[in-house]
Amino acid sequence: MEYAMAQEQKNKGASRLTKDEEDDLKQFLLHDMDRNGTVTAQEIIDFMEARGQQLSDEEKKERRDWVKLIDTNEDGAVSVEEFIAMMERSRMMDSTLELFKFFDKDGSGFLTKEEIRQAMKELGSEQSDGELDVMMKEYDTDGDGKINYEEFAKSLG
Repeated sequence: MEYAMAQEQKNKGASRLTKDEEDDLKQFLLHDMDRNGTVTAQEIIDFMEARGQQLSDEEKKERRDWVKLIDTNEDGAVSVEEFIAMMERSRMMDSTLELFKFFDKDGSGFLTKEEIRQAMKELGSEQSDGELDVMMKEYDTDGDGKINYEEFAKSLG
């Protein structure tokens, strides 16, 4: 029953997923040895060992740490929903980094008022000095006169 629910969640989430992400989800579901719709670290370890891989203690620890990281409801297992959310966060982080690089014209790792002006103009939105000053004041949380990646990512919500 729980496995059918996981398949339903997968199908709902699959419309939001890329082909590679759908393939990753299928691989993830292969690890669900008891077919209850969630995957534990032990299921991942058992699955890999059943396929002939000998995992070191460090590799087993890495699998346990991965589950703890993705397991947002802290039930000791990763559900389909949690796995999809992890993939979406990863995709968003990749998109945010690409957008930051677009704004960071000199590749310094920081955005200046002039870089923001130039990027916004390229996007078809010219900003006045006053508007740029407001942006800088709001998003430059450490007050160094530049926006770093962390500040940029936070500004996007």
